[in-house]
Amino acid sequence: MQPTNLILMQPVVRHRVYVHVTHAPHQYGEHFTVRYLEEDLKTPLGRMYRYTRIDQVREILKRADYAPEQWGKFEEGLRCRGVGACYLDLKSEQYKKLKR
Repeated sequence: MQPTNLILMQPVVRHRVYVHVTHAPHQYGEHFTVRYLEEDLKTPLGRMYRYTRIDQVREILKRADYAPEQWGKFEEGLRCRGVGACYLDLKSEQYKKLKR
């Protein structure tokens, strides 16, 4: 069942977005590079972002309601391979901001 906005009784539209985070100090310096792709994994969404601390990336995932049981896999990927990736289900407002 799709979530609804109880005030307007309209379904809450979600946009599935793929997030790809890399940490390659030899290539990008001491920061985390974040790229967003449409669900098809081909179409870039918005621009590339760079953050200096992993806490900034965690905050993005938290705001997008990233499933807590997936955090370990994401963090392990960053730690072991320098790459963390996941899908996020964004609300329409979040998706619009990202597309700018």
